[in-house]
Amino acid sequence: MISSLQRKVIISFLSLIVLLIIYLIPVDNNYEEKSNYIDVKKNSVYLLNNDLLVQTEVIANKDNLEDKILEIIDTLTINGSKKNYISEYFTPVIPENTKVLNLDLKDKLLKINFSQEFSSANISTIEALVYSLTELEEVENIMLFIEGVKIDKIEDKIIPNVLNRDFGINKVYDITTLNNVYKATMYYYVNIDDNFNIVPVTLFTNDNVNKVEIIVEKLKSAPIYQSNLMSFLADNAKLLDYEIEENKIRLEFENAILDNFFESELLEEVKYAISETLKSTIGVSEITFVIDNEEI
Repeated sequence: MISSLQRKVIISFLSLIVLLIIYLIPVDNNYEEKSNYIDVKKNSVYLLNNDLLVQTEVIANKDNLEDKILEIIDTLTINGSKKNYISEYFTPVIPENTKVLNLDLKDKLLKINFSQEFSSANISTIEALVYSLTELEEVENIMLFIEGVKIDKIEDKIIPNVLNRDFGINKVYDITTLNNVYKATMYYYVNIDDNFNIVPVTLFTNDNVNKVEIIVEKLKSAPIYQSNLMSFLADNAKLLDYEIEENKIRLEFENAILDNFFESELLEEVKYAISETLKSTIGVSEITFVIDNEEI
């Protein structure tokens, strides 16, 4: 029999072995940090919020391009299979039970053949579909069909044969005459459940919005009938100078371009709103911001 002393020695020895093993096992001190940065794939789509099409992100499960396109269309469809992934603040726009019969993508032109249910689509449906799918860099232009027949009218309104972002979104008409009407898509933000979501607004106006100074002025205030939209650009912000060279533009502002009651962290939101507006309106692809002779 094992004596009490021997038992104590054996227990002590085994405890030492266990401690030694635990000590020697490598520990990943960065595990918690890594777990907080899991790359969650999302699709950027445009859904309705209070009669405005607003950009939001919905968890994506597909990698293949065609599957990704179908997933975006499914997200935009009322009571689609992605409905549980959509925030309660947003509403899909494609008629319920709409099916995609087939797709064809070539040279950035996407042709979509829908089932008959799509015939009850409206202008917002088309705008959301075009802006959501052209978030993909592989898609630039879209043609729509219903059971093989090209769609040329929506709500008795003629639509272009080929659709792209020139079609506009959240259209606002601020005109006094039908002569010299200009169009620009301005980028604003709306506060939804303490999150600032992007809202592009295509503005029709008699002002020549191809001029940079007018774009900046238009961004200082919300478009007509949409007082809840904002760009965070201060009312007293002043564009001192700008220079356009090929597809680049350099903007020089005076010191403060943020309103006093906004945090300085919103500077990136201001830059984004101005940049996207200029990209869509005058066609530049690179924007440089300068304040007090310092690039920001």
